[in-house]
Amino acid sequence: MGLNSDASLVRLLLIGSMGTVAQNKKMKTIPTAIVIAALVAGYGASSARATLVEYDFTYTQTGESDLYGHASPSSTTDAHGQLSVNSASSLATGGWITVSSGPATGTYDLAAGSSNGDGFGFQWDNYVNPTLTPADPYFVDDIGIVFTNGSTEVNLWSNPFPQYGQPEGSYSLWAAFPDYNPESYGIVTLSLVPDPVANPTPSVPDGGMTLCLLGTAMAGLAFFRRKATAGLIAH
Repeated sequence: MGLNSDASLVRLLLIGSMGTVAQNKKMKTIPTAIVIAALVAGYGASSARATLVEYDFTYTQTGESDLYGHASPSSTTDAHGQLSVNSASSLATGGWITVSSGPATGTYDLAAGSSNGDGFGFQWDNYVNPTLTPADPYFVDDIGIVFTNGSTEVNLWSNPFPQYGQPEGSYSLWAAFPDYNPESYGIVTLSLVPDPVANPTPSVPDGGMTLCLLGTAMAGLAFFRRKATAGLIAH
């Protein structure tokens, strides 16, 4: 039985309580309805939780600029990685990148938070847009995301307009040692990481939520029965 079934059971208990009280004094049904509304609202709020969604990405270089004079001779930089994205904020909260070729080969972890510029001059906001609509076709913005291994930073960003010697419509993957090398640009493919757990059966109910809802329902049932009994004795 899933959480939806548990919520239905609670509603049935409260409705049964409302019917019992209504036989004794109809006015008692109004607060019961309020309790039901509060329970349903609380249940809905508890269900609306942000989740982490994981994406694989691959970067393939198509060209390189040498704007700052440190990316010569030219090289080819390719990379792949994974990001964990908060579904509510669209911010990457974890991830890594492995640069498999070029002068910055190695594995780097996602830098947390955001920055307006650090010792290497990179900025980042860790915003991720997996929807890729025609109005917003880039999975990172023109500030981008940064990965670090403690001594070197790798910045991946998009170019919705020409900048830093990079063509419009491309992605840039630069590293800083602190000199900028590589200054590559290329294309990025993005894919959703499939759920590793296949679960065709209904989900196991959340024991804490179930007990909370049932406890509240039983407390409401006892309260209104006491009120109804008191009303009968008074009359």
